[in-house]
Amino acid sequence: MTSIVKFTPLSGAKNEGPCCYLLEVDQFKLLLDCGWTEQFDVDALHLLKNYAPHIDAVLLSHPDLAHLGALPYAFAKLGLDCPVYATTPVSLMGQMFLFDAWKARQLEEDFDLFTLDDIEAAFARVVDLKYQQNIMLLDRSTNAETGITIEANLAGHMIGGCLYRIWKDKSEQILYAVDYNHRRERHLAGSVLESLTRPYLLITDSQNAMYEQPKQKDTVRKMIDQIQSALRQDGDVLILTDTAGRVLELLQILEEVWKKGLSVYKLVFLTSCPHQVIEHARTNVEFMSKHIKDKMEERGGENPFDLRHVERISSMADLQRIPGRKVVLASQDGLSSGFGRELFIRWAGNEKNAVCFTNRPPPGTLGRTLVDVLWRVLDKGNVLDDLKLEHRQRIPLRGAELEAFLVEKRRLEQEEIERTEALALDELTLEDDTDATMFAPDDDEDDDLAASALARHDLMAPHITKAGEEFFKQAKAFDMYPCVDRRSRWDDYGEVIRPEDYMIEDPREAEARAAEAAAEAAASGDSVAKTPEEVPTKCVSREIRLQVRCRMWFSEFEGRADGKSVKNILKLVKPRNLIVVHGNTDSTKHLVDFCDSDPEMAEYMSKKLSPSVGERVDVTSERNIFQLKLTDSLVSSLKFSEVHGYSIAWVNGVIANPADDAGADGDDGAANATVATGDDVVAAMEEDTPDIGIPMLTAPAKKNLAGHSAVFIGDIRLSNLRSVLEQNGIKAHFSGGALICNDTVAVRKEDGKPFLSLEGNVCETYYAVRELLYDQFAIV
Repeated sequence: MTSIVKFTPLSGAKNEGPCCYLLEVDQFKLLLDCGWTEQFDVDALHLLKNYAPHIDAVLLSHPDLAHLGALPYAFAKLGLDCPVYATTPVSLMGQMFLFDAWKARQLEEDFDLFTLDDIEAAFARVVDLKYQQNIMLLDRSTNAETGITIEANLAGHMIGGCLYRIWKDKSEQILYAVDYNHRRERHLAGSVLESLTRPYLLITDSQNAMYEQPKQKDTVRKMIDQIQSALRQDGDVLILTDTAGRVLELLQILEEVWKKGLSVYKLVFLTSCPHQVIEHARTNVEFMSKHIKDKMEERGGENPFDLRHVERISSMADLQRIPGRKVVLASQDGLSSGFGRELFIRWAGNEKNAVCFTNRPPPGTLGRTLVDVLWRVLDKGNVLDDLKLEHRQRIPLRGAELEAFLVEKRRLEQEEIERTEALALDELTLEDDTDATMFAPDDDEDDDLAASALARHDLMAPHITKAGEEFFKQAKAFDMYPCVDRRSRWDDYGEVIRPEDYMIEDPREAEARAAEAAAEAAASGDSVAKTPEEVPTKCVSREIRLQVRCRMWFSEFEGRADGKSVKNILKLVKPRNLIVVHGNTDSTKHLVDFCDSDPEMAEYMSKKLSPSVGERVDVTSERNIFQLKLTDSLVSSLKFSEVHGYSIAWVNGVIANPADDAGADGDDGAANATVATGDDVVAAMEEDTPDIGIPMLTAPAKKNLAGHSAVFIGDIRLSNLRSVLEQNGIKAHFSGGALICNDTVAVRKEDGKPFLSLEGNVCETYYAVRELLYDQFAIV
């Protein structure tokens, strides 16, 4: 590959942390995903903080927090300022993931790492992609084409999920494929990764390299049996899932089951934005499987995501109003916050209830602890009597705290009123000054007007007119009570009209707004979800000891390729270089060892890398490629020749320290630059530190400029040369392996030698043939 390619994991390497990787192609910096932990740990972004202001583009592969959770924070706080590329569903569902996480945090703490405005601003930078659409990336400073092209391809796992092909030369492609799923599901088609063969570099994950999944039919059957058993024992079922990704597959499965005979029980989808999630799924059927599209045709255009048996609610208060036994799909499966955590705390103590985990949550969360350890203990009939949890919630203020809040609120409101009055008074003073200047601009009058404006009166103060003043200047307005009497403004057409003074509000619009406000208040549930203007609240935290008696089990609905499939796909793709990320140390080592142990893969795979977080690796194939910046004076002196679509020139220059750019750009730049020679040059160009500049190539002093022999660039066949000669009136034929021209000049191409020989008498034909031969090469 003729480009310099470097790769740095900023998160999610040799661990199961969120995906965030820096890919450098020459000087262009691509951020592959921008994930964050479910706990929103700012310390986890320390590497991203260093690189964010220099990122040129961001590619998002999936819509969950593990792939884009840090995007609004990076734009708002870390200096990220570049276009973001994602498919339409990833953009829409990603906003749902972030809104649900933000809402869950707001119900438990004063969360201020990012706001809803930050989410909106970040996704306003998204460029929507379709599958197999080629996009040329642009330089963010000059808006010029960089020559780097990206293409999104179907990855499965979540709606809109994609793997990216990145290339500067079509024959040398980089493939980024993490969290893909080769299996066809009810609402998603399988990944196309196995069809993208022989990439120059494959960046993939090892999360499931050592994991073997059960058959999907067995998983579904087990889940349905467990749900029916709990419901028939007069218990409720909590299914922990995500906000807008894998939950769509579960909704399709359960909708079919409820149609066949469980409609007596309630099926509930509980998240902060259930209606928006379903609506986005309904409007993005084009990104789903053929199975979904066939179902629409069978039903005469009816959308499979109409979900007639699913009740969509967004608060705990709404859930309490639903009678009878119920199955609840709740978001935030890591149980760090949100409805999933709240329901688990309420229902875990009842042995009739059941809790189903459908995904392995991120490490360090309560959900992951339960999946890895606790549910196995319960499976043996034990009870967890002492599960310590921190219970955080927002409660309304009462008593002295409420009174103190109201006093402070009234004080702030009074200050705001006084500030508004002062601004209005300043505006009135400015208007009076303007009027006085228009009619009689004398300094004494301005002084009187300013003095009267600064005074506050309860009654109209008499205005003492001066001798010689005209009558119309005597009418002055002063403050009476806290009120400002605005003067009418006039222009060439009369008094200026304010349209809002004459607008009549439509009663239906007022009623609609009132109904909408009431619906939002009802949807927000109890007082903890109301705004501080309605009921002031505070966040409290206390430690509770939870006795877990409910039944718990794990059903595999992650939607990722398992270890066996990952290995088979690697054999089909046959990458020339491999980088393994996003998996714990054991699974990462297992996948790399598998590639080393397979003789066929070891033959065509030259590099197998598994960098740690923060480790920068060079995956450039050509080892003698270095980057230099050319000064403007040097570029302007070059003479370019065209060959096969490329511009080629001979360069004489001096390598200089990048710190001396200013001096190096002059006519005699080499005299002012710090010249590096020998091994220091190579060391400077191989420097991996991102803060070090690229060495400069400056024009040498004219006295040191030496000539060079002409270099012929290109290759030509004698048969092609014969056609060129005949087109120019020179008869040519082959004889004894040579091309005979006009029976006087011979052109030979000797075996094993990279040049042509021209033989013959010095005549017009000789010079004509030589000139035509030279025209077939680029000469520098």
